[in-house]
This record gives sequence, C-alpha cells and structure tokens, in this order.
Amino acid sequence: MEIAHRNAEMRDIDEIVALYRPACNEQVALREAWALADGLPEPVFDAVSDAISDPGSCLLVGTIDDVVVGFSFATIDELLPQASGEQRGVIRLIYVTEPARAVGVGEAMLAGLME
Repeated sequence: MEIAHRNAEMRDIDEIVALYRPACNEQVALREAWALADGLPEPVFDAVSDAISDPGSCLLVGTIDDVVVGFSFATIDELLPQASGEQRGVIRLIYVTEPARAVGVGEAMLAGLME
C-alpha cells in the first residue's frame, strides 16, 4: 500500500467536491454553524477551482495506491496591521474518507502542507 500526497490539479475537482460533502456533514454534526463559518463557500466546485489556482493557497490530495482518498487545504493569511505585514499559514481543512483513516494519509498531507 503506497500512501502519498500531491498538489491538487484541475482534474481532481470532482473528487474533492465529492469528498467535501461528507467532510462537511461530519463537521456540521459537531458544530451546526461550521458550514456557514468555516466551510467552503458555495458553489464548492468554484471554491475548489479557485483554491487550486490561488498562489496563496495549498490544496493537496491524499492518495493510497494513486487513488484519491482525502484532501487538505491551507492558506497564507496576513496578520493584523500591527504585525507589520507578517503572515501565517492556516490549515483550513483536512479530511480522509473513513475506510482510509488511521493508515497515515492525513499525516502525509499534513507533512506536505508544512513543506
């Protein structure tokens, strides 16, 4: 079993959108306002497309044997004005399908975001 991550590409959008729906459902079950405050803006297809092409974002897919089983999304954000232009990386989303959990896919994507 080969666990890996790679930068998301336009060809991955449909798979990422399909993965986002159960990720959203899991989060909303924990905190009802999640989809309105922390999720991706609708339409999700456009939000994923924008994230792929945005140089200030990092959207990765996690794979097992080249099959996409998860995704992670991070952004580079400006701190408040008093921080004099300092930035920080923010991990916005990380999700792995239930059957692919606990084998290192999430850890692989997290390592990729930290690179």
